[in-house]
Amino acid sequence: MSMAALRAEIAPVRHHAPAAGLAAAVMLALVLAPRQFGPTGLLITVALMQIALIGAWSRATGTRGYLGSLVIGAGTAVTADTVLALQSEPDLGPLAAVLGLAFLAAMLHQLTRSAPRRLATASLAGISTLAVSVVALSAFLLLYRVTDGSAVYVATVVSAGGAVVVGHLVDLVLPVPRIAPGVPRGLVGLLLSVGAGIAASVMLSDPDGLVGSLGAAIVGAIVGLVSALLAVAASYIAAERPQPNWSLPWLQALLPLAGTAPIGYFLALRVLG
Repeated sequence: MSMAALRAEIAPVRHHAPAAGLAAAVMLALVLAPRQFGPTGLLITVALMQIALIGAWSRATGTRGYLGSLVIGAGTAVTADTVLALQSEPDLGPLAAVLGLAFLAAMLHQLTRSAPRRLATASLAGISTLAVSVVALSAFLLLYRVTDGSAVYVATVVSAGGAVVVGHLVDLVLPVPRIAPGVPRGLVGLLLSVGAGIAASVMLSDPDGLVGSLGAAIVGAIVGLVSALLAVAASYIAAERPQPNWSLPWLQALLPLAGTAPIGYFLALRVLG
């Protein structure tokens, strides 16, 4: 068997298994940490997730200005978490100012990069996206507060994490029909991810009656779909890096959860009350 054939066989395992394992571990941490240690445990868990995403981002995406991305990402995460931790009433509004400051910092970073400033526009876009992602992870703190850490919080987290895990496991064995050439993701895995999100939301949110079950199903469908789509987007990034890299599974696990956190917060307010 040639080395090329061997790489073709092991690539799906390398692409899916670490990401699925990390997504499951992060999901469990988001559920169990606040149960054992309260809001402080959740704050520490979110902070660790942000650290992992900040460290992995530029390595996984190839964004130029690695040191700058670390500094801006860390400053954004600390500011967002501090603002939310000090709030008397949960509110996403102040995070807009945090994002504004992060974008300004990203602009200044490009101006101060040493010459030659290669791919300055791509670097600005990458660091700005990182800032949005770490701020989005902070929304788990608000989701926990508005739901009082109830079954709704657990259902939302498990819907998001479960969609990521199911998608990777299905695509590990049956990535059909392919969503894009060269990316080991299939439509079957995407649809089953959404189904997993719906099932988790309905079973874990403890809905009351048909209306409550319908609301839980809507939340699960939206959270599952967003999480599944972001997981596929992360696979696009990972597929462009054929060499093994520690940062890729972390990006694949954390980016979908980051994107679903503010959406879960909004749905908890609007749909589940």
